[in-house]
Amino acid sequence: MNGKDYYIKSGTASEEFRSNSRETPGACPEQGRRISPGSFIGGNLFKTAKGRKDGEIFDALFVSSGVKIERIISLGQTTAPGKWLKQSRDEWVLLLKGAARLKIGDDILRVKRGDYLFIPADLWHRVEWTRPAKETVWLAVYLKNGRGLKTRENRKK
Repeated sequence: MNGKDYYIKSGTASEEFRSNSRETPGACPEQGRRISPGSFIGGNLFKTAKGRKDGEIFDALFVSSGVKIERIISLGQTTAPGKWLKQSRDEWVLLLKGAARLKIGDDILRVKRGDYLFIPADLWHRVEWTRPAKETVWLAVYLKNGRGLKTRENRKK
């Protein structure tokens, strides 16, 4: 990140990290291992890129064969009049900061900080409004072959 060496320190992982990781009893197997700064990806979702120009910012944070995670920063941008968006991948989106209005079919959805939604592939939609004076920050996760995705709503069916 800044040219320094990073080390995995002894201790316990956070509850969140541990729940998404394979646990090994005893001391950390990676304890003392040097990690080169290029071997991991990190950043801050709320830090705007320097030299920002007019227009929406799309930052790919992580890309693999089946998943793309992208940060989108809008400042009053909308889908062009008369245009609609339709993607070949499923999209799960979380509004981290700001506010927006989306149109899906005949429905207008008012989206505020903390709201998330799942937009299936091939569903026509558009962004009707984002705040013009303050940044709207989105986290979008695009899923290839996401059909049958388990969501909280359809798990119970």
